Amino acid sequence: MAEWCDGGMKLDQGLLEHWMAGGEVPGVGLALNEPVVIPAGPLMGSVGAVVSLLSLEPEPVYSVEVGGGRGNAQVPASALEEA
Repeated sequence: MAEWCDGGMKLDQGLLEHWMAGGEVPGVGLALNEPVVIPAGPLMGSVGAVVSLLSLEPEPVYSVEVGGGRGNAQVPASALEEA
């Protein structure tokens, strides 16, 4: 699993469940199962899908299931693009 950061502030379980159910969270731009591309870093060019929201500070960090059977990566919002 590739990691870009230490995860920052952990999420409250209620807020995570709200996001997973499709609810909006201020400052969070990606939704559960949203397709993304990793444009730089160790997984540059990889396509994947958001599978969880891990933290909010200093920026949202997502768990992204990377295609090709490469597992999950913890990726900050600034290192992702919508596919």
